[in-house]
Amino acid sequence: MIEQAGPRQTATRNALLAIGVGGFIAGTISLLPVCIQFGWQVILSIAGGLIGDKAGQGGPAIYLLGIFLHFFICFSVAAIYYAASRRLLFINQYPLLSGLYFGATVRLVMNYIVLPLSALHATDPIPIKEFWWGLFEKVILVGLPIAYSVWWFGRSTPTGASGKSRATESTDAFEKAPALSFANKPEVKEEIG
Repeated sequence: MIEQAGPRQTATRNALLAIGVGGFIAGTISLLPVCIQFGWQVILSIAGGLIGDKAGQGGPAIYLLGIFLHFFICFSVAAIYYAASRRLLFINQYPLLSGLYFGATVRLVMNYIVLPLSALHATDPIPIKEFWWGLFEKVILVGLPIAYSVWWFGRSTPTGASGKSRATESTDAFEKAPALSFANKPEVKEEIG
């Protein structure tokens, strides 16, 4: 006897797929160009966020730690975006704008919250060229892949109180709303004095 997946199993599978694919794509395409541009020592800097200056010694374990931390951050960011998309339905309706905004938010949070609190205590001002390049990179290489992954794989919407999807409930409510009619509008005559 073959059992079919229920709506809850499908939603969980969609969530894991959206987060997994979005996080993996964002992690891969955001790490490779930076490593090519600045060298593979960037991975040691990522590990340095957790273990500090000891990361400069290198070694396979520290490289693996840096890669793990980078992908952990990307999967975490994808999970946050997915969770937000379940509550804020416009996120899935406008993945391009939402992804651009989300990527910029990721850049700002990383620069002004995560890095100063890391073991490296990065509080130095960022040169303007680096800031804009980093913003562009996070918007295009992190925000958009995650947004479109969640849009594509996370299509099932959570259900509301009636058991219908929230999107269906909001459409039903819109259709039941009284229509604006200008046909019975009383005329206002203005006198020019």
